[in-house]
Amino acid sequence: MAEIEPVGKKPDIGPNDSFNYENTTNSGNRNKRTLPIFLDHENRYGNVEFLLLQGENNAPLPSKPFVIGKSVEIAAGGAIAGATSESRGTKYTLEVRGKFQVEKLLKLKKLIDDTPVEVIYHPTRNIRRCVVTCWDVADVDTIEICENLREQGVLNVNRITRRTPKGLMNSGSMILTMKGTVPPNFVKFGQLRIPTRLYYPSPMLCYKCFSYGHTKMRCTGEEKCKNCSETHENTETCGKPAYCGNCKLNHQPISRECPVYCVEKEIIKIKIDEGLSYNEAKDAHKSRVTTSKGTFSNTVQQRLINPQIEELTKLAKQREDERKKILEENEDMRKQISKLQQALKRTMEKQKKLSEQLRQQISEEKHTQKSKYLAAPSKN
Repeated sequence: MAEIEPVGKKPDIGPNDSFNYENTTNSGNRNKRTLPIFLDHENRYGNVEFLLLQGENNAPLPSKPFVIGKSVEIAAGGAIAGATSESRGTKYTLEVRGKFQVEKLLKLKKLIDDTPVEVIYHPTRNIRRCVVTCWDVADVDTIEICENLREQGVLNVNRITRRTPKGLMNSGSMILTMKGTVPPNFVKFGQLRIPTRLYYPSPMLCYKCFSYGHTKMRCTGEEKCKNCSETHENTETCGKPAYCGNCKLNHQPISRECPVYCVEKEIIKIKIDEGLSYNEAKDAHKSRVTTSKGTFSNTVQQRLINPQIEELTKLAKQREDERKKILEENEDMRKQISKLQQALKRTMEKQKKLSEQLRQQISEEKHTQKSKYLAAPSKN
């Protein structure tokens, strides 16, 4: 499996760090600009940038969506691309396309009801990752690569290495962390135009409690066994049958065949392809499954039932094979018993004949001795 070599410090994203790309990798990404850059001289229809509206000093916002909406429109000089609430309405994520609106909103300090607020760049949603392969820089230090690509919006470079008999070796593939909500179609390594492809991270699985959605560092649950999903000592040498606490099937919770793992992969793909947040991608996945295959719960249930049916079918086949084997063994035993009975019968018949012959021979000898006794002359 490929391993990643991290590169040092990732620069902060500031108000001048938003990048607009003329070409993008995925036309289905909702964050992509809505008007070609050569027709958008004022950059009002560019790629989405995410801002975070929150109370001053992280104080909760008032539960007045109309007040917040009107305040944002007045500050931005018009409607923005969209907004979603976070933390039960105490914060708002603002989707903004025009650079002029971004600059105005960053200056917003009060709502129309005088509630003090602050607007900052969203700490996690203004970056994207993509994969590039350039063998010409396979032996170049990743820090040097990052410095030379910084003007193109590259924040960080993670090299993908490969295991060989001689140890880890560099490959030409790298994961680039880039500014903006839409990765470009290509990145220039000097004069080389290297095409990009989307990077899909693995589902986030906690290796402490083996639940999805968080990591071991942030886990507050009990440590569980990676084999049986139970809480007990000596989890490295568990002898119990494998059991997954996520899908309730008989496999380890780290199995990539787990139905829950497969659903998480689908959600991540929607998230990356369409530029959504995780919760938005989860809702989109739920909606699509509901539309195409009935209710979401039925679909998940079907995902969980199908492996159970396979397992029960496999168990039934094993039982049938065992039954046939027992019947075959019983038939062989019956034949052996029949042969033994026939051999015993023949032996008894031979014994009977021998007994009859012996009886007859004894009778003849007695008769012969009697005849000789009678025929012998008397001494008187």
